[in-house]
Amino acid sequence: MDQPVRQVINLLKSGSGIFEAAHSSSFFCYRHMADGSDRPLEVRILDRGEQFDGNRYIVSAELLHESTKRPVGKGCGGNGGQTIEEAIAVVHWNELDN
Repeated sequence: MDQPVRQVINLLKSGSGIFEAAHSSSFFCYRHMADGSDRPLEVRILDRGEQFDGNRYIVSAELLHESTKRPVGKGCGGNGGQTIEEAIAVVHWNELDN
């Protein structure tokens, strides 16, 4: 994206009826599971911007099918945090193992 995130968020809000927007980044990862297997997952980090009063970052993860890399309907998340480190630390990663 060529334009700064804040500028894009402001454009989205302008005249569209959108009142809250966040930038989303996703990462394709592999995770060691409790059963000893390795599974692909997609991790999403939402950044609501420095002007957001509260948990700026929210992290969620979703398990993916090994061959198709499509979601299998099992995921996890957390309450978020003021920093990316806090948001990652409060994700309930163990829910992926159940």
